[in-house]
Amino acid sequence: MDCDKCGAVVPDGAETCPECGEAVGKPAATPVVGKTTEANPAVDKTTEANPAGGNRTMLIAAIAVAVVIVVAAGAWFALKGGGIGGSDPKTVATKMLTAYAAYDAKGILNVSTHGSLDATSTKSFEDAATQAKKRAAGKAGVKDFSVDKVDQSNNQTATVTITGQWLTDPAKGTYAKRTEKLSLINQDGKWLVQLF
Repeated sequence: MDCDKCGAVVPDGAETCPECGEAVGKPAATPVVGKTTEANPAVDKTTEANPAGGNRTMLIAAIAVAVVIVVAAGAWFALKGGGIGGSDPKTVATKMLTAYAAYDAKGILNVSTHGSLDATSTKSFEDAATQAKKRAAGKAGVKDFSVDKVDQSNNQTATVTITGQWLTDPAKGTYAKRTEKLSLINQDGKWLVQLF
């Protein structure tokens, strides 16, 4: 047999090389990835259970969990009245007046019936709200409003009475106290203001 280190001939049965003194007779220890060996103590002690790809897998799993949480929260918000319509007439009426005060056409449409509006009519409604907002020069369309009464005779219709200060003269900033009634209907479990 030949010495692995210096190549000298090693007599059979010898445990060391007669030339360089290297241990012979045993196969050299093969380093195992991820474990320290006696023959190679410099090998990283990263375990095989967590190779470099493991961190990537953990990151993907964390992102997947975050996406599920966001989707679930969005669904809960929509079911609680955060989407189109709302779960009760008072909440929907308040959303309608808040949108009206800000000239928010999309907010108004989100809480109202408007199935009869086509794309052109919806655009005209949004343009009219934008023009009204410009004329108001920063003044709210309605302010200091409150829901006074909710009349709900059944699970399909309701009337909400609201009192507030409506902007009557945008140029002068004049407001007038008025009481208005909103009619609401229940469509597929969501209350909507009857608008169009």
